[in-house]
Amino acid sequence: MSEKFSQVTNAALNITLPLKLMLLVALVAAMAVSSSAQTQSTTGTDEAVAAMITSTKTDPAISASASKSLIGLANAPKKPSAQGAGSENNAYIFVRGYAFSVNRSGGNPAVISSSGGGAITAIDNFDYGTEGAVKFEAGWNGPHWGFRGSYFYTTQSAQEDRTGTAAAPFFVSPRPLNVTFTGFATANTPATFRERFRLHVVDLEGTYKWFSPDWSVVLSAGVRIAPSRQTYTAQDTFGAATTENLNYTQKRTGVGPTAAIDFRHRLGKSNWWITGDGRLAVLFGKLRETATFSNSGGFSQTATRSDSRTTFVGEGELGLEYSWKFGSGNEFFLNGSFIVHHWNDIVNVMPVNPVGGSAFTTLDNPAAASTRQGSLTFTGGAFSFGIRW
Repeated sequence: MSEKFSQVTNAALNITLPLKLMLLVALVAAMAVSSSAQTQSTTGTDEAVAAMITSTKTDPAISASASKSLIGLANAPKKPSAQGAGSENNAYIFVRGYAFSVNRSGGNPAVISSSGGGAITAIDNFDYGTEGAVKFEAGWNGPHWGFRGSYFYTTQSAQEDRTGTAAAPFFVSPRPLNVTFTGFATANTPATFRERFRLHVVDLEGTYKWFSPDWSVVLSAGVRIAPSRQTYTAQDTFGAATTENLNYTQKRTGVGPTAAIDFRHRLGKSNWWITGDGRLAVLFGKLRETATFSNSGGFSQTATRSDSRTTFVGEGELGLEYSWKFGSGNEFFLNGSFIVHHWNDIVNVMPVNPVGGSAFTTLDNPAAASTRQGSLTFTGGAFSFGIRW
């Protein structure tokens, strides 16, 4: 019994060992196959990527598509710049010259002719004719927001000359602050009456712009500073080299808000544009006046006065512009415009009696400020040139 068990056991051991060896070989083989499959999978992926790249380079359809896409990106239309309306510029500067006629409301008396009894025989006003002005402006516009500043200056002057005659034994000035130039001119003696008005205007504003290839509209708001000075002088020489002088000065500095709207519109696809703008301003400030009369005989008289004034300003312009590009995206432009500017209560009127009345009656009443308020209206043209870059 034990002998048979021993024979069976040995047989089993002899069979099991080969099976174990076979199983071990099979396991090693399986591991080798798995590793090979993973390697092939990775290689296949890399080859696929390389193939895609190669096909992009070599396949005309794919290559053209990619190239077309890149060119399209490079040539994609760019958003118009902040200067707008057909311009690729952000900054600008221009110079403008004005020529206009000046109308003064409220009267503008220069000299009064008087009879020996002091009755007025004639009243002559200053005639300004055609006057001029100049303006400088510069600004910068971002995509929509920007800023600009400008400076405007005008000076106006007029003169009336008289020579004493027997029919008009003396001349009288208007009575600023009730200080009178009597002008008892004898025959053939000269008398001169002059007036000058100077106005400086500074505008500082923020801007906002809408634009397209053919339009631009700009809104602006800010502050206006406008100092002005008005002078009146009367001089004569009579008798034994006796002289008389009257000097009157009115100064004011108005400060207040201002707002404007500007537009440009292209005519078709040409380089011509219709332009226009409108502006309003309200200025607050003090008016200070001084009048002094003196003669060579030692007589002297001085009067002063000040009060508060509010000035309303309205401006309108309509013009035609031509522009063309030069250099690297720069633009030069010329503009001609029709202009109307109105300044309410900007000059002082010296009231006088009508013909037949007294040349010496006190008229310049400090309490009646409205009788001394004069307005200016400028009507004419403007020509400007400038650069955008």
